[in-house]
Amino acid sequence: METFFNYIFAVMQPFSKDGWQILSLVSLFFLYKNWQIWKKDKIVISILLFLAYVAVMTLFSPDKAYSFKFLSKYFVGFGFSFLLGYSLNNEQHKEKIIDVYLLVFAFTVILGFISYLGFISHRIGNHTFVELNRLCVFDWATGFAGRCEFVIMMFVTLFLFEEKNKYKHFFFFLIFCVALLLSRTRECYIAILCSFILLLFTNIYIKKFTKKQLLLLVVIAFFVGITVSSFIKSDEITVSDFIGKNSIVNRIEMYKMSISLIKEKPIFGHTPAVAAKPLYDMLSMNGPINKIEHFHNIYLNTLVDFGIIGFLLFIFIFYSLFCRLIKKYKETKSSCVLMLVFAWTAVLISDCFDALLINPFCSGMFFWITGVVLSEQKDKIKKSKKVAIFLNIGIGDFIWGTSVIPVIKSFDKDIRIILFTRKITACLADKKDFYKIVKLNPGRFKTKRKLKRYFYKWLFTVSNFFLLYRADSVVFFDDTPIVPKIAKSVFKIKNIYGPDIKCFGYDLKNLDAVDYSNVICMPKNMEQFHCMMRYQFIARKVFPSYNLSLPKLKDTSYLYPKIQNLISTNKKYKIMLCTKGSSYWKYWPADYFIKLIEMISSQYDAAFFVVGKSNEQKETADVIKNKLPDVDIRNLCNKTTLLELKEIIKNMNLLISVDTFAIHIAATYNVPTISFHGQSLAERTMPVSYNAIPMCSYRDCSPCNVAVHVNNYYCKEPKCMKDITPDLVFENVKRILK
Repeated sequence: METFFNYIFAVMQPFSKDGWQILSLVSLFFLYKNWQIWKKDKIVISILLFLAYVAVMTLFSPDKAYSFKFLSKYFVGFGFSFLLGYSLNNEQHKEKIIDVYLLVFAFTVILGFISYLGFISHRIGNHTFVELNRLCVFDWATGFAGRCEFVIMMFVTLFLFEEKNKYKHFFFFLIFCVALLLSRTRECYIAILCSFILLLFTNIYIKKFTKKQLLLLVVIAFFVGITVSSFIKSDEITVSDFIGKNSIVNRIEMYKMSISLIKEKPIFGHTPAVAAKPLYDMLSMNGPINKIEHFHNIYLNTLVDFGIIGFLLFIFIFYSLFCRLIKKYKETKSSCVLMLVFAWTAVLISDCFDALLINPFCSGMFFWITGVVLSEQKDKIKKSKKVAIFLNIGIGDFIWGTSVIPVIKSFDKDIRIILFTRKITACLADKKDFYKIVKLNPGRFKTKRKLKRYFYKWLFTVSNFFLLYRADSVVFFDDTPIVPKIAKSVFKIKNIYGPDIKCFGYDLKNLDAVDYSNVICMPKNMEQFHCMMRYQFIARKVFPSYNLSLPKLKDTSYLYPKIQNLISTNKKYKIMLCTKGSSYWKYWPADYFIKLIEMISSQYDAAFFVVGKSNEQKETADVIKNKLPDVDIRNLCNKTTLLELKEIIKNMNLLISVDTFAIHIAATYNVPTISFHGQSLAERTMPVSYNAIPMCSYRDCSPCNVAVHVNNYYCKEPKCMKDITPDLVFENVKRILK
């Protein structure tokens, strides 16, 4: 059905003033039919937003009749025509439909030639072929010239970028070149010249010219030169013939008036009826003229009528359009796509001197052809499922949580992932892997610890709630509260997956599992398994796969020049030290670090880099540096971002750290690491790397993380960390730096 209506449109649009506009209304049905696909399309949404804004502004116009007439031009030219062409559901008919349109258009142009030569009347019924010695063919001369320039730039692009050109291309090119010259519209000449120069530079950049193309360029240049020189020398053709009914002085006055009107109402504009009346009054002072409805500049005209808001929406249409055309050309290398880039460039340049896009004859043709070229076969469009995953956890756990991304992608490479994670960890995620990244927990709240842990910590802004509606399924890799109930009750998501026990194990039941539609039964004693195995287990239950993958983080190699000055040294070894974790019980005494540095520096040529975020870590680093003035120790606390720290860790020879996220970043790049564990089991939180040496004292009270999470018990003096002595650590350092 879409193919049939596009063929009818191709036949009717070149010569029918009203029929094709009525026919284009069928696009509303196609909009409803394809809304599930088009609602995510930037071009469709940008056009609909602009038309909605124009419709709202029309309601405030003092002259409703005139404004609605103006509104219909935008709806037919921008919206209905594009949607009709964009609805085409058959790849094989694209070229045929455009050829039919060009044949009918060329036929009307040939009738115009016959009328121009005097063999038939200049006017037949309501159709005008020639007016004031200018070829116009059912339109006003500038609008007709604009349609001709669009077609000419299409075929010039095909000549330069296609090795095999068909005879019909040369036929259409010659027909519309002659038609453009007989229309005598200087703004279109200027636009084609500018677009042609841009096209030449593009061709030179992409590939070398062939001999046939060079010959074509010489012929075109000679033809244009002869034509322009003959126009200049001709006494019969005046300046007003080139510009239209308005003189150069009047046009300058129009620009001045438009600027003054913009200053009066810069935000929302005046609406079309308000702006047209003073324009007509000013121009009619010099004598009777036809009614002028625009300022001969589409950009000034849009600013006057609809203000800055309408202008930005107008520009967004063409930004989305050019982005899609360039993207599709990179994917397909199709000359048919590239020809629209330069055809639209010519139109937008010529609209600096006129307003072709206000004319529905012109804009309808431009947008319809663009829609046809960009259309895709709907039955070949695979509607990828969207899955929301929650990794609302600490930085270290998040690093290992990203190992589920390759598992999901191996199950279905077209699946689109919406990631819900903390604001601090979102920067580590590679945007290429995700459809959307939603940042949760925007800030800390000064409330009681228990309330903050079970409510405020997981509270995110209202706008983030609505992003759940895009998901077909939700997978919780943590035990996030409240959100499962929202996904189930508010957004009616049928597939909600999550574990039956708490993330830290010990067989503690997850109270939010009652809202999961699919509860994943976790193995017992999960606290004895590495956290990565937990995430992999959940992922493989939801997305059946045998892929055991490593973390996938954002590439930070582009930051190396920035951090190079911080870590540049003449020493043989670069050793990073992290004295304290996110909790005070993840702490190795400063005296131990001082003694360890003394032992290392006495046998190895090494520079030390102390990292951290808190003021306490910075003070500890200053104490260490003051105690050892002869050792190259650099305090990098609070001097780097998380991504910069990641790049610094990549360039270290050794990392000595308590149990914190730094050891997991090091593990992903196989940086040699010595980690200290006490509050949690080393088997669960150690860095997974052959170059990592986890150290744990295994006291009777260790691990105590279950007491911390459940009973709010905090060890006043973490003896388990003090049991890891500098001598024991130095033995492992010697194994690594041997």
